[in-house]
Amino acid sequence: MTDFASTSWMTSQALVTLGQTDVGFRSPSAAWLLPLALVAAAALTLWLYRGTTMARRWRWALAVVRGLVLAVVLTMLFQPVLVVEAADQVRQHVLVLLDVSSSMNMRDERQRAPDQAEARLALGEQANRHAATQTELAGLWRQLGQAEAALERRQWPALLEAYTAWRARLAALEAEPGDADALRQAVVQWAEQADRLGDQLERWTREVDPTEEQQAELAGTHATLREQVDAQLASLSADVRRDATSGGELSTMPSRLELARGLLDGEQARVLDALEDRHAVRYFSFGDELRPPPGDDGEASAPRSALLEAAAEEPSTQLGSALDEAVARHAGRPIAGVVLLTDGGSNRGLDPLAVASRLGERGIGVYPVGLGLPEPPDVVLEQMVAPPVTFVRDSVPLRVQVRSAGFEGRSVSVTATLDGDPVAEQTVTLDAGSQWVELPFSVDDPLEAADLQVSVSELPDEVSHANNDRSQNLRVIDEKIKVLYVEGKPRWEFRYLRAVLLRDHRLNVHLLMTEGDRELARVSSEHLAGLPADPEALFEYDLVILGDVPSRYFRGRQLELLAELVRERGGALAMLAGPEHAPSSYADTPLEAALPVRIGGRRPVMVSDSSRPVVTEAGRRSAMTRLVPDESRNERVWRLVGPMIRLPELEGLKPGATALATLDDARLVTDDELYPLLAWQRFGSGRSLFLATDQLWRLRFRRGDEYHARFWSQAIQFLTLARVMGEANRVQISTDAERYRAGQRVQVTAHVLGEGYEPLAAENYRLELEQREPQTDRRVLELEAVPGTAGLFEASFTAEAGTFRVSDPAEPDEALPATFSVEAVALELVEPAMDESLLRQVAQRSGGRYLTAADWPTAVELLEREPRPVTVRHERDLWSQPWLLALLVVLLSGEWFIRRRHQQL
Repeated sequence: MTDFASTSWMTSQALVTLGQTDVGFRSPSAAWLLPLALVAAAALTLWLYRGTTMARRWRWALAVVRGLVLAVVLTMLFQPVLVVEAADQVRQHVLVLLDVSSSMNMRDERQRAPDQAEARLALGEQANRHAATQTELAGLWRQLGQAEAALERRQWPALLEAYTAWRARLAALEAEPGDADALRQAVVQWAEQADRLGDQLERWTREVDPTEEQQAELAGTHATLREQVDAQLASLSADVRRDATSGGELSTMPSRLELARGLLDGEQARVLDALEDRHAVRYFSFGDELRPPPGDDGEASAPRSALLEAAAEEPSTQLGSALDEAVARHAGRPIAGVVLLTDGGSNRGLDPLAVASRLGERGIGVYPVGLGLPEPPDVVLEQMVAPPVTFVRDSVPLRVQVRSAGFEGRSVSVTATLDGDPVAEQTVTLDAGSQWVELPFSVDDPLEAADLQVSVSELPDEVSHANNDRSQNLRVIDEKIKVLYVEGKPRWEFRYLRAVLLRDHRLNVHLLMTEGDRELARVSSEHLAGLPADPEALFEYDLVILGDVPSRYFRGRQLELLAELVRERGGALAMLAGPEHAPSSYADTPLEAALPVRIGGRRPVMVSDSSRPVVTEAGRRSAMTRLVPDESRNERVWRLVGPMIRLPELEGLKPGATALATLDDARLVTDDELYPLLAWQRFGSGRSLFLATDQLWRLRFRRGDEYHARFWSQAIQFLTLARVMGEANRVQISTDAERYRAGQRVQVTAHVLGEGYEPLAAENYRLELEQREPQTDRRVLELEAVPGTAGLFEASFTAEAGTFRVSDPAEPDEALPATFSVEAVALELVEPAMDESLLRQVAQRSGGRYLTAADWPTAVELLEREPRPVTVRHERDLWSQPWLLALLVVLLSGEWFIRRRHQQL
């Protein structure tokens, strides 16, 4: 029954509140205009009947009837509605996503008993006698997670309430017989901790706020409790798998999709039955895109049996995109969590970790169920490291990384071919994990764009053969790099570097000793008496290596010309610091701008004998500092450089410069910046390199020229190759590779200089991306400026199969186009291993939990959420109701009758 006790006008929506029932108007002006109209109608009615001759009581009767008619008509014009609000309990949604990409068809060779046990549990062939205890522990774990919100907000009464509920749940579990004495002891211990925490929180709610130390202690105790419950869950899961090993060997190896169907149907389906009793469960499949099962209309979910018909045929997995879209489809609805049945492959679409973090902020946990083996029996050619350009008769340092599992002691053949012709081969005995194989070779003739391919021979038991080869383009040129090395005193680095330079057949080298034997220039064609007087002769050099030479040695415009060689002619400068003059004497000279570091004072910096170089993240990606393919071994090789004793005083890196190596234990610049031992930068259309130590010759320790010569060879090629190949333009376009596989990200970089060879200052830069095969297509590629690096712009996009060309239509004469190709390969077969690490990170970032088949019964408790109270608002139009029209007819008939009777018509 409607309660008319309270009445209030809502001017914003024109509502009259009548207890739990409101009468409103669709017209927004009804709140103020309708009362005025009713008053005016009443006044008009009284005025119209003031002069009638009938009896007074009948005049009042006619006025009332006429007033009611006008009131009803005016009210109808403002479109009244009846609004009823009712509280309702809305069930939480659980989203179940099934991976149907083609990798789910893989049948993992489960040789180990625990792996076979997982399969039996998923297929429902083995009972789980620990399920009830697992569920209880999962509830404890979830409750502690929910208490963390109150802990983070320092809401002690709410946290006390959460711990009280947790303690009550512990008491129920403590009363159970349990599965093992260790578990009972753990529950008793947790109960004691909960009692202490409860007593502490009660004091905090009654007395003064706790100190920071007390709060930190409570947070630590809470974290320990959750870790202990987590450890007990893991221990119980191990017990479940151990019990399942008694079932004997599997007759056939199930596919990953068959394992998922076992969880959706059959014995294990009771978990989803329980979820459907408590929540609104929605089912989806995903691969290239997210799809509801047949019969799902967007409002009512199709039964999960419709999902069992899905086939694993999708060519790629967009795990992050599927998560994002599934949650977006339920915007505004309460979501208890997302269950993923997947092998963790994610090779396209949004980053799953970024999506998981966003879901975690919204309190939506992701619960991945890992299907597959983290290390199935397979041989993968993981990396191929080779320069894109090499020189005729040069030894190409081809290195490949082979990763294997399940084939320890077996031998495979690793073969390299160039345009189909074998150039190198090696037999490798496989061990567990990754191993590097070196396949050096040389080419006698120039080649414009040869196809360099490496393949590993196939083994019959591999889960996939699609990942046994890799390829890239290789260009072979017949050019000479012209190098000028200017040095002061003949120090150790000069002696060894000189030998490296003169021995390299790719180089045409001239040496200039400013403090050596002056007669060398007369007796040796390799030595110069001084810098070339003719600027054009100086500009012929591709690289100038400047040693410990005082800046005053150079006369007139010579330093300006050296800067011009780099900035405007695309040349390169490498400064090899020394104890006396370089780089301190070049402060306030034209060469200072070319260096990638800020020059400090003239006093040398003394460093510890134990100080050694550390390769930075940029250095690990650079071919210049990769002396051996293995990263950890490469770090050890670089530690051979030392002791360095003293180094030049520096003020740090310049904006846009890149440090490839720093010192490991000395912040000799600022508190936040490590000392830049090896750094480079773009300067105009060329490049410059700074090496703060002259102790690189120590790389020769017990290895001769191997590492020392390799560094200088790679550094010279890095600095000069663009100019040698005619690419030293104001706009330099490059991609991070020349060949990709479909679905990989292509990184496009453009270094852009203005008319005066200064880095272009802009927020973005536009290039043209042209697809040449299989069809011709052009589109604009928008590159964004890289923060902190003037003139550098980047863009990335997902590669589709074909041949592509990136060019600059605005500066066609100043930009050499970059070309790359994309191979159409089966992405799902490239990485057949289940990505357990990714799935665990997705669960952690979202606040969920990673599950195995042994953990599957805990999903019900982990996803338990109370129904959310929601106020439902119902509106019904009053102005168009038939009874309102009948009321008007009655009133008008009554008025007509009165007027007729008293002859007032």
